[in-house]
Amino acid sequence: SMAFVNAKEAKLIFYNATSYINLQSTGMIEFGEILLENTTGNSTLNLNESANIRKLEIRGNAGFVSIDVTQSIGNIDTLIMTEGHAYNIQEGTILRINSLLRARGNNCVPISLFAFPGDQKASIQTSSKGRIDMDFVEMSNIIGIGGAVFNAGPHSTNINNSNVNWTF
Repeated sequence: SMAFVNAKEAKLIFYNATSYINLQSTGMIEFGEILLENTTGNSTLNLNESANIRKLEIRGNAGFVSIDVTQSIGNIDTLIMTEGHAYNIQEGTILRINSLLRARGNNCVPISLFAFPGDQKASIQTSSKGRIDMDFVEMSNIIGIGGAVFNAGPHSTNINNSNVNWTF
């Protein structure tokens, strides 16, 4: 079934254990807040560069993909990842974060952040106005691009020294 909402001002909450969000458009699509609530789920976000999300909070595992790997994956102002979960970005793509990337695990339950499916790298792009707030993150094959200070945090792990432009 289909539903129509003023998504620019709405807070969309997905409770399903597994969510597949497909935001593809030739024109701009704007969303206020999206919350993937289920902590036991695996979500996939298929976003092209026309998808603008003010705030995206993910409380379970998630993957970011794009049909066209030459495009950026969305324009997300604030992205919040949750401790104890895994987040992957399709290799060869750029996940664009405009304001804040928050990924704070802890010593008992770190966050995993990696490129998939193979050994190639994926990128996170943040401008000099953007902020990276991370610690206790196990990272693999992620390139930091843009003017932000890409500091993964003093307790994060640079798996196989595979990350580029990040400070650990």
